[in-house]
Amino acid sequence: MNESAAKARAAFKVLLVEDDPAEVQRIRQVLSRGPAGISYEVSMVPRLEEALQYPSASDIDIVLLDQSLPDASGPEVFQSMAEKYPLLPVVILAAAENAAEALSALGRGAQDYLVKAHINAHNLHRIIAHAVERKRIQCEIRIAEEKYRSIFENSAVAITVCDTRQILMSWNKFTEDMLRLAPEDLKDKPVEALYPPASWNRIQQAHLRQKGWQHRLEVQMIRKDGHLIDVDLSLSALKDPSGEVMGTIAVIRDITEQKALERLKDEFVSTVSHELRTPMTIIREGVAQVMEGMLGEITEQQKGFLAMSLDNIDRLTRMVTDLLDISKIESGKIEIRRQRFDLVQLVIKSCKIFETAARERQIEVRTAFEKPVMEVYADYDKLMQVFQNLIGNGLKFIRKGHVQVSVRDKGDYLECSVEDTGPGINDEDLPFVFQKFKQFGKTKGIGQKGTGLGLAISKGIIEMHYGRIWVDTRAGRGTSFTFTIPKFSLPKFFQEQMKKAIQEARRSGMSLSWIVFQTTNLELMSREIRRRQMDISLRRVKTWLDENLKQKSELVSFDDRAMLLAIYAMQKEEGLMVAGRIRQCLEESLKGSGGSKEQEFHCRVITYPDDGPDTETLLSKIGMLENRQD
Repeated sequence: MNESAAKARAAFKVLLVEDDPAEVQRIRQVLSRGPAGISYEVSMVPRLEEALQYPSASDIDIVLLDQSLPDASGPEVFQSMAEKYPLLPVVILAAAENAAEALSALGRGAQDYLVKAHINAHNLHRIIAHAVERKRIQCEIRIAEEKYRSIFENSAVAITVCDTRQILMSWNKFTEDMLRLAPEDLKDKPVEALYPPASWNRIQQAHLRQKGWQHRLEVQMIRKDGHLIDVDLSLSALKDPSGEVMGTIAVIRDITEQKALERLKDEFVSTVSHELRTPMTIIREGVAQVMEGMLGEITEQQKGFLAMSLDNIDRLTRMVTDLLDISKIESGKIEIRRQRFDLVQLVIKSCKIFETAARERQIEVRTAFEKPVMEVYADYDKLMQVFQNLIGNGLKFIRKGHVQVSVRDKGDYLECSVEDTGPGINDEDLPFVFQKFKQFGKTKGIGQKGTGLGLAISKGIIEMHYGRIWVDTRAGRGTSFTFTIPKFSLPKFFQEQMKKAIQEARRSGMSLSWIVFQTTNLELMSREIRRRQMDISLRRVKTWLDENLKQKSELVSFDDRAMLLAIYAMQKEEGLMVAGRIRQCLEESLKGSGGSKEQEFHCRVITYPDDGPDTETLLSKIGMLENRQD
């Protein structure tokens, strides 16, 4: 506590343990001459026993303790006080000949000591103020340590700490239980021994101790019985106050049961796909052949029954497809294949699918576009599925009226709406619109029967495109489903590709290098020549990669604008050499495709995790995407 902090105190409550009346009187006088604004309330007891039984000890700020008392002397005096009142700061008062004993008390927790003959107002006030402040800080540290120790020991995940030599320093009880190991099995154990070789290699490749970035991996660990368990491993560097790496902290979650359930679910999905879809296809083909008279003439009544059978077979097929789609969305295993396309044309094509059925029911399918061409970077088939779900959903319950599909340009994104003049959705049903197997406003005999999964699937697809979807409705006045979809931009294109590559690198515990290529002076070439040049460039680069590169790589391009090459398990120095060789290939392809002499290829190499731990940081270092060049 500094002097200004000390002055904030109205009074220090002091317990003076001293049997000499003269010393008591002298210390009282010294304390009465303290700095302005500071006062002391002194209580005195002459014996250790009385101090240990002091009734108001919880109100005391500090103890001034003589180590030579009538009922005790020497080290046991402080020891007894420390055991009885561990949170109270104690200053030892010692005769000159007993200074050595006072020093030993400091080693056992006393805050300070004073030789009685040297006590004065200045040093006594200073020592009391500092002793109280030090003890307060020590108590706070002790409480914090106990708090975090409690969290550490009682955590529902395993936690291990190893030093820079990768030797275990500490671990919690959950670690012992999860691996079925006793404390002696883990003491001074190399952390490598807890993992099978393949998992340990992935951890080593993460370079965590050097970089200090948090890293997550799904690996395996070895139980005492030799059984392997699946774990989600979160690693981060342990640093001292100066930032120096001292070791590694691992937070480990057992996901063995989760993985088993995922495998079971995948097996079920596979079974549904193969064991139901194939027979249904065969049954449908057979019924269709009979209905078309290929196996002999049938009556109109028989045709009606067969048509009903075909409708139900198609409904069952849709149900199986929807179940597979929602399962993939929930497990994160649905694949989004993005491309650049005109959303206006996709909407027109979607509406044409429903034209005949709508016309038969005298329902109009309308479109409204703010601009004639509006491009997105998205999965064409998945967005087609969303529009078909929403348009079909709108047509289901309409007796008369129309369904209108609109697309509006909102700057960075497009806003799409599917509005109908149907009966609407009741207010109490609105919170459940996008839940699985929920169906509303069913009216017997109107529209097709569904699975109750279409809106849930649509929501999943839109969110995977970083959009959002919502509903606006009033019972009896129709319904409008609206969703957003990001427009195409080159930085977003690269961001998406980089995000996927980083996820793969994290799972594998590998480094990753990107080489980004962009051309200058595109306006000097016709669009046809630019596209032909990009095709030639891609073929040349792919050939070079196949012939010269052992590491896994992914090459993506966007029309004639740029290309991005991701190379796994490659450091920056090697990436720079590869970039130089590929640049030669691109310059050769430029000459052979009628390119302009003024046109050049610019490239930049960035590496994960050396240049940054996440997509945003890495993307910011690709200056060419903001029209900057090397």
